[in-house]
Amino acid sequence: NMNADDEPYLRVGDIIVATNPFHWIEGLYSPARQLEYANHFIWNQDDDSSTDGSSIHSSSVHSNSAHHNSKYSSLTSKYQKLQIPPHIYETSSLAYKGLAMERKNQAILVTGESGAGKTETVKIIMSHLAHIHSIAGANGSGGSVVSSGTAKEDDEEGKIINVLLESNPVFEAFGNAQTLR
Repeated sequence: NMNADDEPYLRVGDIIVATNPFHWIEGLYSPARQLEYANHFIWNQDDDSSTDGSSIHSSSVHSNSAHHNSKYSSLTSKYQKLQIPPHIYETSSLAYKGLAMERKNQAILVTGESGAGKTETVKIIMSHLAHIHSIAGANGSGGSVVSSGTAKEDDEEGKIINVLLESNPVFEAFGNAQTLR
């Protein structure tokens, strides 16, 4: 039972499934947990090894290969996911990496029954994206290409993050729409 172990998330391939634990889990959404997932999935900096004691660092694997092909990248990415318990921060970290570092459009689909916590999940994702962006900016882009280097462009990026965070009422409006059956 996942909830008995205070693990409300389950990974099914590239999909994160959330279950309602029916109580607050201390530390589940802490800044330390946010940083753990950002380090693991965005900047490939891991302090811990996986639960079985093995450790696969994609950054060192990539540096050994002159030709980085998509099949190899996909395999490395799958092993990288297995090193850390599933969490919604995995999804937001990978979306940020795809958008900011790989410059590819991203979409996150949050679906579920009425009252399942979709709106709260979107708020958690948006908050994590803002947190990641602030870390990247504070660290001189934290290894990403997000920070442009000029004060004017960095200010524009900050405005974008604020607009994203202020979009929560729009998501809330959709979340409060009545479902007809």
